[in-house]
Amino acid sequence: MPASKAVSSKRAAVIKALAQPSRLLIAEALMEGEMYVCDLKDLVGADMSTVSKHLSLMRQAGVLVSDEEAAT
Repeated sequence: MPASKAVSSKRAAVIKALAQPSRLLIAEALMEGEMYVCDLKDLVGADMSTVSKHLSLMRQAGVLVSDEEAAT
């Protein structure tokens, strides 16, 4: 049975969030364990604000959860 429009939209958001090379690199690194933003900054080769924007987009898409979200 085909997925609903809502499910398809959610899946598309996840794919879009991971379709950028830096975000994919971040996701792959975080699959190994938690990392500080400064470490991700060095990994990606971008400034802190850019990495923070990547992380925010990934959280909005449901790819990542923050420590606060995980605790609830």
